[in-house]
Amino acid sequence: MHYSTGGVVPGYRPGVDSVPAMLSEGEGILRLEVVRALGAETIHRWNDIARRGGNKFANGGIVGDGAAWVKQHQDDPFEGYEEAVHKGWDAAITPHLKSLASKFGQVGRLSADGFGKAEPWLTQWGRWADEHATGGGGQVVKLAFQEAKSGDISGAKYIGSAEYESWCADFVSWIVDHAQATAAYGGSPTGTPGNRWPAVATWVEKMAMVPTAAARPGDLMVYRGYGPGDWGHIDIATGKQGSTLETVGGNESRTIRRQLGYGNRADGALCPRGGAPGAGEGPFLNPWPGSLARSSEGTGEFAGLVGGAVGRWRPLVE
Repeated sequence: MHYSTGGVVPGYRPGVDSVPAMLSEGEGILRLEVVRALGAETIHRWNDIARRGGNKFANGGIVGDGAAWVKQHQDDPFEGYEEAVHKGWDAAITPHLKSLASKFGQVGRLSADGFGKAEPWLTQWGRWADEHATGGGGQVVKLAFQEAKSGDISGAKYIGSAEYESWCADFVSWIVDHAQATAAYGGSPTGTPGNRWPAVATWVEKMAMVPTAAARPGDLMVYRGYGPGDWGHIDIATGKQGSTLETVGGNESRTIRRQLGYGNRADGALCPRGGAPGAGEGPFLNPWPGSLARSSEGTGEFAGLVGGAVGRWRPLVE
């Protein structure tokens, strides 16, 4: 029997060393009880990964049951990464830790306890991810929701005066600034409303654009005006139900509107980049796919979605 590439010796005779072995320096020997607990399939998979170059997940990935759990629950209405990480840990990780503790006695319990200490750190990372999803887009979405519910429908708050102007870009500039996400959104101004980008064309110039179909929560949806090169409107993608976008925008029918479907008519989506607010670079995180499904729960505010005909969401039942 040759095991230069790894393998599992057939049979099961605990404590009896009857098979001669020649080993390479650095190789380790697993007792057969350990092999049985892990499973021969696991041993073969680890060896296969090693033969193909070591760390299969050097560039990221989700292993085993974790991948299956994420795929199964990717559209569940979690409030964000923090809750999803907590639920995923309980469902996909905890059972393995319990199995480890039961099969390997004190050593297994110590190993499981040590690995379990990662959960609070991972949960904290989930909280950070919620705050900085899409380079600050998570906070942009959250603040857009707040303003859609109780913001200044006259626009004066975002313009900085009572003088009227087309204030859709003023609204976006105010939201991005107050979400502390200006670095991710093209280096847009701080100190709104006194210092802001009131022209949609400026946002288009400063940020990268992707097709509307590729838009994600936190992106800025832009719409062409009436002339060549003219950009007439901008709002914020706040959710996605299947292929249908949800948006929040200022100066839509001279108010703040939150609606489904209007964003799909956009001519493109501007994507934020970067990590934590104030950082020029960093991880690009998308809000958990199902994280925005609860955004209207408990508010009774749904009527404004019907055909986009209602300017402000209002309770269905007064």
